[in-house]
Amino acid sequence: MELLPGYFDSELRLRISHHAIDRPAQSVKDDRLTLQQLRATVPDGWAAGQTVEGAYLFTDTETKLSYWRHPDPQFDKSKYADDEEKAEQVYRMTRIYKYGFGVVAWLGPGGEAYLGGFNHLKSLGDRVRGLAGGG
Repeated sequence: MELLPGYFDSELRLRISHHAIDRPAQSVKDDRLTLQQLRATVPDGWAAGQTVEGAYLFTDTETKLSYWRHPDPQFDKSKYADDEEKAEQVYRMTRIYKYGFGVVAWLGPGGEAYLGGFNHLKSLGDRVRGLAGGG
């Protein structure tokens, strides 16, 4: 997303682009729980999902915020994530930062104070996905 020049009090103008990032050549053996098994472990008010890359996400159904960590801190992390998966994520982030013209990433805490900004970024992301899908 690129903020285009403008004038004081004029509408914001943005240029949004999408760039595919290749997956690493090596395949990773998946010894984790299946998504269905993992969904059975989340407490009420939470949902488990999977990204297109195969990583598991946990979503607070009230706030709609997603997290990489299981909502139960006592849950064994090795059942849903492992070092190989983390290595792939680091590889992908490296490529994003290396080849991206510009990157917007939130690395800070979540919470009520940030919901407006997250909702705006989600709205922009939904529009990009709509454009990438042909409409």
